[in-house]
Amino acid sequence: MRVELTGISYCDESYQIPRRNSRLFVFDFVTHVKGTLKIGDQTHHPQVGDVYIITDDSDHEYKVDLRDPWIKIWFNIVGLLPLPLLDTFALRGAHYIPDIDAGYIFLEGYETCCNAASEAEQIVAIALHTTIIQIAAEVRSREEPTNRQSLELRDFLNRCIQKTPSLAEIAETLGRSESQTIRTFNRDWGRAPHQLLIERKLQKAQVLLTGTAKAVKEIAAKLGFNDEYHFSALFKQKVGLSPKHFRKAVEHGGRGN
Repeated sequence: MRVELTGISYCDESYQIPRRNSRLFVFDFVTHVKGTLKIGDQTHHPQVGDVYIITDDSDHEYKVDLRDPWIKIWFNIVGLLPLPLLDTFALRGAHYIPDIDAGYIFLEGYETCCNAASEAEQIVAIALHTTIIQIAAEVRSREEPTNRQSLELRDFLNRCIQKTPSLAEIAETLGRSESQTIRTFNRDWGRAPHQLLIERKLQKAQVLLTGTAKAVKEIAAKLGFNDEYHFSALFKQKVGLSPKHFRKAVEHGGRGN
């Protein structure tokens, strides 16, 4: 990971940044007022206390509110580290996170870049890691239902990344019937138990593909898939690239260089 640029922007009415197929990861913390962020077909209005994250290969644009322009601290990052880090904490696609207490982390990273350039990469890497952990914890707390059994089921599935429990086994952990288990999970998490488990497995697969030299067959087995070809087809369906092409894209700079 490399910090390409960092700064504090005191924006005026002319401030507008459009990018197409950007190679940058952008991490911004808004310290004053608000603006507009467009990523693909999504539009957000980040304001004071909010963080937004833009991943590489994206088409995006951000600009100020003309009546009361932004002030924000930002890092433009390139390299292979940010994407697996976001995937590890299930934050890919979480572009806009409102009301996060992360200003002091961004400011510390910025001041280090200004005053201790030789330590900047390490300090900013730690700062971003800390911010991502904090954001992930906050996102989870906002999404988590209060139903104790649903939380137990979610935690059970998170421990099953390396295997694939049957619906009967999942229901047994709650002491409920299979139909009650599905209804409970759909109500509190918006999807069936096996769908969340597949999401977790594919997130882990991306980390293993980008962070290790394990063969696709090994990764499939490690994640509880009996058939490498079924794993590869499912990965391509959900991620958009086969495991081999996903790894090749990262290795050859399609994901951050």
